[in-house]
Amino acid sequence: MKVVLTFPPSWIPSQPYLSIPSLTAYLRRAGVDVIQRDLNIETLEVLLDHEKMSPLHKKMVDELKTGVNGERGRRLKTAVQAIPGLAEKLPLAKVNLRTGMFFDLDYYLESLKVIDRWMEHILAAYHPSAVTLVDSQTRYSVYSSSDILAAVADEKENPFFWLFKEHIVPSIVKESPGLVGISITSTSQIIPGFTLAHLIKKEAPDTHITVGGSIFTKLVDIIPKVAERLFTLVDSFILFEGEYPLLRLIEELEGQRDFKSVPNMVYSKEGHTYINEPFYIGDPKELPTPDYDGFPLRQYHTPRLVLPLQTSRGCYCRR
Repeated sequence: MKVVLTFPPSWIPSQPYLSIPSLTAYLRRAGVDVIQRDLNIETLEVLLDHEKMSPLHKKMVDELKTGVNGERGRRLKTAVQAIPGLAEKLPLAKVNLRTGMFFDLDYYLESLKVIDRWMEHILAAYHPSAVTLVDSQTRYSVYSSSDILAAVADEKENPFFWLFKEHIVPSIVKESPGLVGISITSTSQIIPGFTLAHLIKKEAPDTHITVGGSIFTKLVDIIPKVAERLFTLVDSFILFEGEYPLLRLIEELEGQRDFKSVPNMVYSKEGHTYINEPFYIGDPKELPTPDYDGFPLRQYHTPRLVLPLQTSRGCYCRR
């Protein structure tokens, strides 16, 4: 079975996050065929590409021709006027963040300013939603399953719907994965992550989609209350540590599909939500070195490669 592991926007663009490389190393050691995708940096590359974003510029120009007024009209007009000038400055701003100019405070701040203004204006078509280098915001609450379900299908206000549909999902579906994993560690990744799941399910409904990450581990006590609605988007959640549970899930997907034997897994069967306890906690000493093979390491916004190092696992406050 081919497995695709993903890390969605929005996150810090200066370095990869450790979750996907750690899972990849463990699964590859067991002989699993894994493709890992840092969609945070991949999506940012699309957002900062004038040519790829030109359809949104044209969309705003066409909408203004219809006579749109009010706050939306004002924002669209400002954006359409600002985009050409910002497009000329954008390439140098990206270069500055990936060269020695990164360490010059004036160049660094000016580059961030150009990129922030570019993203503000090129995504004005999705107002009131906004995406920055490290965050994404919509009028939908990430703490409401109803809002999440509404957000992932909102083509007018969810910029990730178009970004993923046009530039990300086709390449994932092309691999015909049996499982897609989505790692969510920040609230800013919740709507992008579930939007990704929604679009993959539309194109490849038989693909098993599982979601993991610290956010849902922290919400373990309320998972049973919200999971049933979210199971319209994904097939399972994996709480706490994911290496061994994910391997066991893959084995069951290839075999008897006896999900009750997969530790740390949350899944739905016949309208009932099951949480497999007790939760599995492995020995960090048995984990392999994180595997970054396949990551776009040259695309991060820093002049020198920065790779995270894990010195411990878990939280001292949980006993």
